[in-house]
Amino acid sequence: LLVGLLAAQPDHPRYLAHHVRSLLAADEAPQAEIWLQRLEKVRPQEVGTLELKVRLLQARGKKADAAAVALAY
Repeated sequence: LLVGLLAAQPDHPRYLAHHVRSLLAADEAPQAEIWLQRLEKVRPQEVGTLELKVRLLQARGKKADAAAVALAY
């Protein structure tokens, strides 16, 4: 269902964020990164986007980078 919604509205921030969260929950960090990049283009400074970036960096084992992103906000 979500993939269909994204196909119809590929830049919808709520759909993108939900998809990234789902991919991270399924340990699909490489795919999540692809979709997060799209979300960052649509909503670069939104708190939810930054949260997902921090979660992705943590999932990739880049805890120092995740902390830097969180502190920069």
